[in-house]
Amino acid sequence: MIIFSNLRSFLAFVFTIILFTFCIPIDLKAHVSTQDQVEALERDLSILIWQTERLDWVIDEYSLRSLAPRLMEAICLSSEDVHKIVRQKLQSQIDKNGGFLQKRWHKDMKVNDYKDDLHTERMLAALDWASAQKSACPAWLNHDKPFIGLHQDAYRFQLILESMGSGQLVMNSADWTIGGAAQGRALAMYGFTSRLGLAVGAEVGAASVFPKDSTGRRSVEASWAVGLPVVLRAWIGSFRYDTELALLSRLADQNGQAIYGIRFAQAFGVSTSRIAGFLPHIMLWGGYEYFGETHILRVGTRVGVSWW
Repeated sequence: MIIFSNLRSFLAFVFTIILFTFCIPIDLKAHVSTQDQVEALERDLSILIWQTERLDWVIDEYSLRSLAPRLMEAICLSSEDVHKIVRQKLQSQIDKNGGFLQKRWHKDMKVNDYKDDLHTERMLAALDWASAQKSACPAWLNHDKPFIGLHQDAYRFQLILESMGSGQLVMNSADWTIGGAAQGRALAMYGFTSRLGLAVGAEVGAASVFPKDSTGRRSVEASWAVGLPVVLRAWIGSFRYDTELALLSRLADQNGQAIYGIRFAQAFGVSTSRIAGFLPHIMLWGGYEYFGETHILRVGTRVGVSWW
C-alpha cells in the first residue's frame, strides 16, 4: 500500500493521475473493424427498440416515428455496407425463427412467448424504415469515419460523473457500529474493446458512524472521505458490470490526521439511451473497505452520467 505523509500529498497524487489520464493521446477509432461497426449498430438498434417496447409498442409505423430523431442519427452516421450486413443478420435470424410472426400467428400463441422474435423483427423494421429516409441526412453527419455507436461506451474516451451513497457496517477488534457515506466522483474512462472499459478518477465526500456511548446512547461521528478508484467496466447492451479497486483516505480526527485503506467493490446496473450528449446510468453496488484494524462493509447505489 502507498503511504502518504498527509492528506495534501494524497490529493496531489489523485489529481496527478487524473490529469495524466486526460492527456493520453489514443486514437481508439483507428482500431475499429467492420465487425465492430456492425455490432455497434446492432446494439444501438436493440437499445432503442428495447426501451420503447418496454413502455408501449403497438403499431410499428407510429413507434418508429417516435424514435426517428435518435434512430436517424445512428443510420446517418453508419455506412451502407454496415447496414447491409446488419440487415442480412437480422433477416437470417427471422428465417431461423420460422419467418415473420405476423404470418405464422394463430390464436393459440401467446405474445409473451415470442418477445425475442418481435424484438428482432422490430430491429429490422427500424433499419429498413430509417434507411429509406437516409437521403434526408445532413451533409455534416459524416459516415466516412468508423461508427462506434451512440448509446454505448465502446471505443471512446468519456468523463463519468457519479453520486455514490451507501449504508455501512464498521467493525474493529473492540466493537462494531453502523453508519452511512455519501460521495461524488469523477472518472475518465476509455472503452478499449466492444465489451470492456477502464476508468480512473477521484471521489470526495463524507462518512459517518453512530457509535454508542457508555449509557447506550448513539452519537454521530463524521469524517471526510476521499479516494482514487480504478474501475473495470463490462457491458452487454444496456447492462453495466463494474469491478473496482480504490485507494482510500479518511480523516480520523479533527486535527486532520488521515488513515489510509483500500476498497474492493462490485456493481451492477443499467443505462438509458443517450440524452443531449449524456448517457445516464444507475447501479447497485457492494464493497469491502480495509483500514488496518478497521473493516467496513458497504452497500448502496450509484447514479451518474457519461459524457463525451
